[in-house]
Amino acid sequence: SCAGRAAGFAPTASASADLLWLPGPSVVTVRAGHGVSSFEVPTERDAEVDQREKRVQSFATANWQRSWSARTVSQVALFGRLTESRLDGRASDTPLFVKADREQDRLGMLAALTHERGQHRIKAGFEASSVLLKERFHFTVTDRKEGEEEGLSEEALEHGPHNPFDFADRRRRPIASVYVQDSWRPTVRLTLE
Repeated sequence: SCAGRAAGFAPTASASADLLWLPGPSVVTVRAGHGVSSFEVPTERDAEVDQREKRVQSFATANWQRSWSARTVSQVALFGRLTESRLDGRASDTPLFVKADREQDRLGMLAALTHERGQHRIKAGFEASSVLLKERFHFTVTDRKEGEEEGLSEEALEHGPHNPFDFADRRRRPIASVYVQDSWRPTVRLTLE
């Protein structure tokens, strides 16, 4: 695909694989994939100063589902997704040179149980995961006069070659949820949840 102009070029590559295993009353599935894309970020200036962005994504899931009886089914799954974006400026960028990295990783598991009893279908389960966010951002005003003409703020203009703006931080956050649900069918045409 193109990134905003006829001459733009966005090479992309991705691959995924699936595995299915049926041991007795169980179903085990494993899926994994990886993708990379790289493209030029259009600017209002000459094409020679366009920036390049690269995105990388990887994911994997492992799922085990088992039928314990005609009325009871369980599921356990592990999952992970890793995403990284990188913006690389060029030395000729003007009036602003920008470089950025952002990474977001999520790893977790979930478990669920479904049981039918009479007119009730009871579902219960939980999900727990951890999200890691890492970010680095850098910019430098390479030409103050041109930056003023482009409408950069005074705060941004202060970050010239001898005082670049640099930001770097990382945060990890846990996420957890639990649910219980009862689907009750008192009649053939009515279901209450």
